[in-house]
Amino acid sequence: MWSRSDQSCPDACNIPFTSINQDNGYNCIDVGSILGPGAFICECPGDLAPGELNAPCRICNNVTNICGPNPALHRCTEGDFGPLPTDKFACFCRSSTSDRFISTIPEQRCG
Repeated sequence: MWSRSDQSCPDACNIPFTSINQDNGYNCIDVGSILGPGAFICECPGDLAPGELNAPCRICNNVTNICGPNPALHRCTEGDFGPLPTDKFACFCRSSTSDRFISTIPEQRCG
């Protein structure tokens, strides 16, 4: 963990860049009055990933094997891929390490 005594809530959750923003469902909740000064909960869109205490929430990093069980063949990217709260990531899949990555539709896992 890192000290955030000089950071604002959105900065602590690393929200204000590209499509990872509050309009797309990434939120930061100041819980300092409950858990102590400088405590934040960072939330991902929808129910895709659990919130993180004092750390950024990222769908692709926080959900084990979200695109499939083999990380050598499956990649995840976060973005604004549609209007639903669950349309915030897409998987890139290949059947072997020699294949090129092929994009799937948002929220569809490889397999």
